[in-house]
Amino acid sequence: MGTKIQWVNYPNADGRIGRINVRRSRMTDGDVKSVDDMGRTVYLKVKFKKKDKFSLAKLTLKRHADNAAYTRTERAKNAGVFMPTRETFSIVSWTGEALFGVKLTPAGGDKYKFEAENLVTGKKVQGKDVIETRRKLFYQMIRMRKAHQISGGLKNKLKKRFWDPSNKLYLKLEEYAGGKTTPNRVNFNDEDPPTKAMVLRHARRVYNNSKAPYSFVVLFVNKNCIPGTEVRAPAGNISGNSTNVNTRQRLFSYADPAANDFGSILWIPSSTGLPEAFTKADYKRVGKWTMKLNTRGKTRGPGRFVYTMTIVSIEGMGLSLSSENLVTIASRNCDGKKVKKRTQLNILVHEIGHKIGMVPGRQGDRDLDTQSTYYHGRGHSGGHCRHPSPLLPTYSGVNPAPPPQCTMFGDIRTNTEKFCPKCLPSVRKLDIDPARKVGIRKQF
Repeated sequence: MGTKIQWVNYPNADGRIGRINVRRSRMTDGDVKSVDDMGRTVYLKVKFKKKDKFSLAKLTLKRHADNAAYTRTERAKNAGVFMPTRETFSIVSWTGEALFGVKLTPAGGDKYKFEAENLVTGKKVQGKDVIETRRKLFYQMIRMRKAHQISGGLKNKLKKRFWDPSNKLYLKLEEYAGGKTTPNRVNFNDEDPPTKAMVLRHARRVYNNSKAPYSFVVLFVNKNCIPGTEVRAPAGNISGNSTNVNTRQRLFSYADPAANDFGSILWIPSSTGLPEAFTKADYKRVGKWTMKLNTRGKTRGPGRFVYTMTIVSIEGMGLSLSSENLVTIASRNCDGKKVKKRTQLNILVHEIGHKIGMVPGRQGDRDLDTQSTYYHGRGHSGGHCRHPSPLLPTYSGVNPAPPPQCTMFGDIRTNTEKFCPKCLPSVRKLDIDPARKVGIRKQF
């Protein structure tokens, strides 16, 4: 008995996927030996006797007990995607052969056997091969010149998280076209359109699209700090020519020295109640959150400062663009300290998880039923996994008991690159065909 490996996220035929013209012959390699090993539709040739010619034959596809289990609702809302062929029919040719087309599910690690029967004579033929399903994606690592990235053994750990036979995960990640760099930038504010456009433009210049649409880019940036606005009116006192006022959050120019964090600052003395404005020239940042103000000419005594300043709202560690084939990983936190490469690995597994659809739910993949440990918001951005923590109003700034133990939790406190027992089945079941996954298909 032999084994036929079928790469089910690859196409069954040449043609366009999005804007990309896919030729399967260019995709064969050491893993995918032939175009016949691609796609969810498999054609099986069964040999009967010549005297059985023109008889009606039936083929029954037998699923292995350990195959990915799709629910009734998952099969119903995605007709033809998550339901493998059970039976199919064909006419025996004059040579005594019958050709059957069967459709497999998009999961990795599924196994199938088959049996054919001549419905006229009742003769049965057992298939000699076992069909096993696999998936494959490529990734290219690019970094800003002063950024750092994972290497060596950590890259192997990355691959093992998605190619894990002990947990029936058979998604092969293969790196290609490494060693590319882009101009340096202290902070990548992905919510600022001009900054984002410039960074992505530089990355496109060194992006190798030869594996598209079965590839994504991992861009290692320096900082990924996102600004926000802080408005406060703290009490204060002016007694000399300068005074210090502290913000609650770090001033944004501390994370990005090129940024302007000055909005407006007013002084309202208690004695008059009349606002007195500070100009940008009157302001100087000292440290992380201290505003040193030139108070010459301002009314002395107690009062209140009223300010609107740009602060660090989000200290981003990773980003997976849902609409493009791009993942970004930070190399430094907002204080400028290097992010440990081990932490980068944890973040990268998390972001690739998002890239393929994790976590199933309202803000994750909707093909599958909502995962029991799914949550979105609650102090984090996007859909995440809380296993084995209870569902809490917020996970920001708290330590749930028991603490989350999954790489798909919404921040880095879990300190792991491993998927939890609730996420493992979802990773296996997700359909990562770029024809159905815009975040892989669409080029950044």
